[in-house]
Amino acid sequence: AEAPAICFPPTALVATATSTTEATVSWTAGYSETTWEYVIQDSGTGVPTTSGTLTTTNPLSLTGLTENTAYEIYLRADCGGDLSPWVNTDFTTPCDTFTAPYSQDFENAGAIPDCWSMSGAEPWLFTNSAAASHIGNAGSIGNTTASGGYFAYVDDSSPDSTGTTLVSPLIDTSSLTTPVLSFYLLSNNEGNSNVSFSVDVYDGAAW
Repeated sequence: AEAPAICFPPTALVATATSTTEATVSWTAGYSETTWEYVIQDSGTGVPTTSGTLTTTNPLSLTGLTENTAYEIYLRADCGGDLSPWVNTDFTTPCDTFTAPYSQDFENAGAIPDCWSMSGAEPWLFTNSAAASHIGNAGSIGNTTASGGYFAYVDDSSPDSTGTTLVSPLIDTSSLTTPVLSFYLLSNNEGNSNVSFSVDVYDGAAW
């Protein structure tokens, strides 16, 4: 007797966001199939329980997505009636550019705000408390801010002077005649020398 044909799943599934609302998906056919089903959904939703959208296009262009959103795509081969198991991968659309005026008070339940990023050996932390004795005057903060005392900070203990950065989302200032950046700065050196602090601006081509 002849063994039944096996519908192999696609391999090398890759999804890449190409804009805030678009993505490109590519894969390698599991065998010789030319038709596939796909499902786009919020990341973490899990294996689809219904049929997906049919396509014969590879790579596949996705449109109508939402900016700053984590997605998962599930894909399976359609072998002329037989369907392969699903394969999946994740991707995230980037944030859209904000338009000035823009403000950020870091009041985000202790987490980095959406569309911000950080790097360096010391993480940025977000709070409205004195964080032991390392902020203010031995833990006492005498002043306040427009956000009621919320702030972002770095404890520059060892390792120190690591070039720790905090990067805002892109902000379009073209509608402003004279763009201005203002912020509150609080530093406590606890008897040691302060590390250098700078603000860099990206003009669309370079810092």
